Amino acid sequence: MNDQTDGPVDFSALDPTRHPARFDSLVDGVMRGAADELAARRAANNVIGQLARWRMPVLAAAAAAAVFLLVSSNGVATRIAANEPTSGIAEAIGISTEFAAWMRGESEPSAADIYAEFSSQ
Repeated sequence: MNDQTDGPVDFSALDPTRHPARFDSLVDGVMRGAADELAARRAANNVIGQLARWRMPVLAAAAAAAVFLLVSSNGVATRIAANEPTSGIAEAIGISTEFAAWMRGESEPSAADIYAEFSSQ
């Protein structure tokens, strides 16, 4: 079991191409067995198949966008109905004036300003 030889180990017995006819027969058998699956994958790889696979993620993104738009439009409608003045859409949907100015790049906040803004919410 612990035979130590100085020569390289002979792995030729593990070579699948040692008997070419048997190897070709094995490859042909695997290809015949996989033919149905490969054909199905090729058929599903068309434009319609690709769109069908993206159906659920696209619907989820559309639903998220719809919810966002409903919530934001509800906030805008509430403020308009109450005649509350707003200086923009950001403020109308509940973002503070200071934070909206930071987003627009009108001013640069300090760390204390950021902390105060987020700790008040």
